[in-house]
Amino acid sequence: MGDDEARRVVRAADDSTSTNTGLTLPAHLNMFDTTTFSGRPAFDAVTRSGAVPQLSFTIPKMGTAPTTAVTAEGAAPSETGMTSTYDTVTAAKYSTLNRVSFELLDFSNPAFETLLMDEMRKGYEKATDNALIAYFTSAGTQATGVAATAAGLQSFIAAQGPAAYKATGGDYANKLVASTDQWSAILGYADTTGRALFSAEAPTNASGGASINSTVGRVLGADLIVDHNIAVSGIVDESAFLVAPNSVYVWESPVTNLRLNVLTTGEIEINMYGYLAIHAKAAGAGIRRFNLS
Repeated sequence: MGDDEARRVVRAADDSTSTNTGLTLPAHLNMFDTTTFSGRPAFDAVTRSGAVPQLSFTIPKMGTAPTTAVTAEGAAPSETGMTSTYDTVTAAKYSTLNRVSFELLDFSNPAFETLLMDEMRKGYEKATDNALIAYFTSAGTQATGVAATAAGLQSFIAAQGPAAYKATGGDYANKLVASTDQWSAILGYADTTGRALFSAEAPTNASGGASINSTVGRVLGADLIVDHNIAVSGIVDESAFLVAPNSVYVWESPVTNLRLNVLTTGEIEINMYGYLAIHAKAAGAGIRRFNLS
């Protein structure tokens, strides 16, 4: 290895990325990986009634309705006096806070503040969507128990849709808010020959339309809304809700962002908050909770 050819081979071996790390640093991309969800699917199953009017407010409702009866000639008509009462609705505040140094805001790449505000917004959406799901559970009417099968789902919708209509005075329970496990089951339901009931292509036996490409669809006449925030696992109680939108109301204030400079520590406090109120008429009769037998 003493000749010129050998020396050239050695020099070539020395000139590589491993010996020039200062010139081959890894690229720092502006993309940002996150596993947090955005969106509030359950809100698509209710009526949005505007801004929160007060922290506590009342809604008038029927007490006793007047009645009509057959009345003979010359006889005095019967009288049932109409009475009214009211429900009280209480709003709740949902808030988040982050304290950030001036240096992080000034020199981060990608811009930390942009990413932070996006994640805080997602956190607000998750908290308020969870609040609505919790309201479905606490205020809703428990359905008759059914099996964790296609037949069980059909029985749930077939029985509870008309029951909600009757109990609410004519509101259609046509929104099926389902967990991701219920969605998975719906995609897999098949008839006795193995043909998919909800996810078949150009089927003759379709009972609706559901797909892995969308979290909305149709199931037995109801609008399917898949909500990733339903926390229960499996086809169990409260893994789905059949909702009459005209029976459930939400009021929500615009989301407010506040910033406060903390000069003694060289930081900025960033606060995001909003107010939400939820109400169901007819004692929750327009919300039907899936119940596993």
